[in-house]
Parts: sequence; structure tokens; C-alpha cells
Amino acid sequence: MPESPRLSRTLTPRDHAPLVTLTDASRYMLALPPDIAACNAWQCAAALAIEVGEQPTSAAIETLTAQLDLALFTTYRLEV
Repeated sequence: MPESPRLSRTLTPRDHAPLVTLTDASRYMLALPPDIAACNAWQCAAALAIEVGEQPTSAAIETLTAQLDLALFTTYRLEV
């Protein structure tokens, strides 16, 4: 099994282990409560995660990391 692509920077959700790889981020998103997962920011992050999984370019990984950061921030889940 190939190694999961690393995010462009580590993100730390509140009350959760840091998100370092695409696998970490995907597992985190899959465990979100349905009302949070339905938010547009998380829907965009999920779509980008699929894109990165299919073609992990540096630009796609940077875009995904920025979207995850935004989703964590807007849903009050980012550790600051």
C-alpha cells in the first residue's frame, strides 16, 4: 500500500490528534457528525481529498490543506 500524501502543513483539530496526511484528514472527515459534515466547507474539503487521492500534486495538496484549515476554523474545530 503506498504511503498517504502529507498535507502541506500539520493541522490540529480541537480535542483530536494532529492531521498530518491525507489518510488522517479523510478519517477525521468521515467521523464528523452529519450536521457538520454537511457544511459547504467540509463538502469542498471532501471533494478536494478525493482529487488529491487520485492525483496528489503539490498544488492540489496545498489547496486541500487550506480548505481543511478553513473548514476547521469555520466550524469551530481548529485548535488555536
